[in-house]
Amino acid sequence: MITMILCSTQGAGSTTGTVFFTNRTTGASTSFALSAPGNTKLIGNCAEWIVEAPTVGGGQSAIADYGEVFFSVCEAVTAPSGTTVNGGTGNNINMTAGGKVVSDGNLITPTIVQCLYAGVLPS
Repeated sequence: MITMILCSTQGAGSTTGTVFFTNRTTGASTSFALSAPGNTKLIGNCAEWIVEAPTVGGGQSAIADYGEVFFSVCEAVTAPSGTTVNGGTGNNINMTAGGKVVSDGNLITPTIVQCLYAGVLPS
């Protein structure tokens, strides 16, 4: 289990932030700075919990059979108001490939999001 926190001290309009990762089993942790690409800026009114297929060699790869993933304590806090946005209360978007769902998202509770691999199983 890991904990990930993404912070931007400037809030809406920011183009930079810091990501903090902690392995809850081993206690190992790391952080790194992020810069938004191009003219992208933080809007500050949404958050996403994603299982994503990586880009390989400049192109989108197929998503791996990851089984099942739960995101818990899915909360985003906006600044300066301190308003909390819960991940399980927004819009659910499934990943598709060739018109078929390959990653199925489920909003379990206001703070728990489940993702299930739904693509082709290996033979």
